[in-house]
Amino acid sequence: MADSEDEPQEAKKAKVDRTSRSTYESVDWSICIFCQKKKYKGVKELISVASFDSCQAIVDAAIACDDQRLLLNIKGVDLIAKEAKYHGKCRSKYVRRAEENFECRDDCTTTQNVRELAWFLLRLNRKNVLKANDTYGEQSVSGWSAFNAEMSSITLPRTVIGYCPMIAGSPTEYSTIYTVLKTVQEMSKHLQQNTAVITFDLAIYSKEKEIHWCYPEEFQNLSATEQQQQLKRRKRPICCFVTPPTVNVIETFQVLGQVHRDDSPSPRMIPYFFAMDRMNYSRWLPVYIMDTRNLQEKALDVYNEFLRGNHTVSRSTSQSFNQVWTDMALEQSINLDSKAKGGIIGITQRPSALQKWFLTAHERTATTTATKRIIDLDESTRSTHKESSKVRVQRDENDIKKVIHTLQTVMSNPFDEDAYREDVPLMNLATGVVMPEEISEQLIDAQCLGEARMKLFVSKRINTNEVGFWEPMEKMNIKTFASLSKKAKVKSVDEKLVTVSADRNLFGRLLIASRSRDIDLREVLKYELDSVPCAL
Repeated sequence: MADSEDEPQEAKKAKVDRTSRSTYESVDWSICIFCQKKKYKGVKELISVASFDSCQAIVDAAIACDDQRLLLNIKGVDLIAKEAKYHGKCRSKYVRRAEENFECRDDCTTTQNVRELAWFLLRLNRKNVLKANDTYGEQSVSGWSAFNAEMSSITLPRTVIGYCPMIAGSPTEYSTIYTVLKTVQEMSKHLQQNTAVITFDLAIYSKEKEIHWCYPEEFQNLSATEQQQQLKRRKRPICCFVTPPTVNVIETFQVLGQVHRDDSPSPRMIPYFFAMDRMNYSRWLPVYIMDTRNLQEKALDVYNEFLRGNHTVSRSTSQSFNQVWTDMALEQSINLDSKAKGGIIGITQRPSALQKWFLTAHERTATTTATKRIIDLDESTRSTHKESSKVRVQRDENDIKKVIHTLQTVMSNPFDEDAYREDVPLMNLATGVVMPEEISEQLIDAQCLGEARMKLFVSKRINTNEVGFWEPMEKMNIKTFASLSKKAKVKSVDEKLVTVSADRNLFGRLLIASRSRDIDLREVLKYELDSVPCAL
């Protein structure tokens, strides 16, 4: 029956509230929250929502899909406490649909984006928005990590960190890598564990792949799949999943919980490796990216654990938003506790002593960790985030001011609207050097050129055997600003060699002069500013 127009607004609101409550109370948390079934396409396994990231991803996806039914069921509900469940395939399909909707809706923003914007605005307008006092000086809003820690209310269980015996050998030796793989297989069998995870860097990962290719019978079911993550900007870890007798290698993505996504950071970086002639990354990243695409079929248990958020390490139970990558946890625990002044060289070079050091390293580091915990020196027991202290907030603010000052006084400030009212050619912000148009066009198109080369590599060397995987790769030789200031050696009058290079101090003086005088720096930099012509 339709509502009467004369019905009081309070009655209408009460009716809506009763409807919402009845819908919420009727939710069956023992079935998939997406398909509302216990079995999906023959798959009976249901995954429990076990992390804040997973909860947030579900909410964001529901908002992007404008799924009122799901939003009504999960709004204001602690999915972890309710032990909400879903099928892995259902979640993947739902998230992909949400991503498609997100691309079509310019006004759609996720909760994380809103939080990022809130943090940004608070730092810019601290006194006006918060009416804060001056006890913290000019800035009282903490850095990004501390801000998210304060905003998050989810505290995950502490990860147990064990110390395994060390192998006295080079980590890049084939024999060492082979020993690690076999040892982890035996450990998995002993623990009755289906899957184990090993963290490798790219140098070790590539050799592990060679071992697999050379001994296919010994590792019949080896599936190499390539995060973050994390590469280059810095090395990203590679994770190897060892399932006796199967070994699955997969890259740890910067967003490992969404390893199935086509828009992950790593795939988007690959074209730049090809464009900048980084041959090692160009050769291997496509290999484990393609293997990663098959993770759900090759290692479903690993895939499901990643969706649960079990791909990071939490070293504290007193703080939230504190999980780190396995490689970072390694540096903060095992490597930190086992280091000695001067390293191995500072201890001794006698073979027998070195052997003792390797054999006892894991026991000594475990003892160090236990001792720190007993005397309360373990940072994992901190109740506050280290970036939220008054001293740290002020130090970060001073560092930001230094960066801004450098941009405004020393470099070509890219945020100065008055200086760039006209079309400006490609310019080096640090030196002021202008790149010639014929070279700059190729550099600007580096992503497209690298993507074309990447597709050619995948189609001819991975998808087919048209070209051997180990055949030399042709360089693209795209010119960068570094190529404009190459050093050259010429003979002076007294027959001595003189190194000629770009004078950065000269460029700096020109930049400063251009601010106080009527000088067109682009016109000046068209000429050679060297004591000897570069052509020589």
